[in-house]
Amino acid sequence: MKLINKTEQIANIQHKDSSTAIQEMLMGYRSTPHPATGISPYEALMNRPIRTKLGYIPRTITKNENLFDYINERDKQYKEKIKKYAENRNTQEHAFKIGDYVLLEQPKRDKLTTAYEPAFYIIYRINGSAIQARRVTDGREMCRDASKFKLANELVQNSKSETQEDKENGPPQDRRGRGQRTKVMGPPQDRRGRGRTGEKDF
Repeated sequence: MKLINKTEQIANIQHKDSSTAIQEMLMGYRSTPHPATGISPYEALMNRPIRTKLGYIPRTITKNENLFDYINERDKQYKEKIKKYAENRNTQEHAFKIGDYVLLEQPKRDKLTTAYEPAFYIIYRINGSAIQARRVTDGREMCRDASKFKLANELVQNSKSETQEDKENGPPQDRRGRGQRTKVMGPPQDRRGRGRTGEKDF
């Protein structure tokens, strides 16, 4: 349910149909190997690989291997690994630096609210775990704990690269190879071909 809500949030921001986005998400989820079992949910249920648009490389297993025994063994190893990590978990310091682009976590207002604000922030001061950042769009300053921020340097870099490519490609071309230009309309014409200037003809 949490994954479906997140998919609807992304579809709402991108102005896409939510039902189509959910179907695409389910297709990817069912065809992706699970970290606990090592095989996709579809293959675990149907005992055969799912057909997707991507080329499929069959999993090499011995003839005597039982699929359910393999799933149970992988699941047991995965749960032991999670348990060991939880018992020996230690807190780690954040890796934020001054000048980093980050996303700020926002409170959830409804089911379409995303986990982070869509605007980027720039870190300008760090005091231990307290991070002070300034929003790029309007300059608003926020001071929050480091756990409320998410590093977004790669997202900003990709956005700048796409903008630069759009500038280099220029305006879209029409069928005759010229850039599309906005046609400037003159004053409306009357039946005798003269512009309507509001003056009466005598």
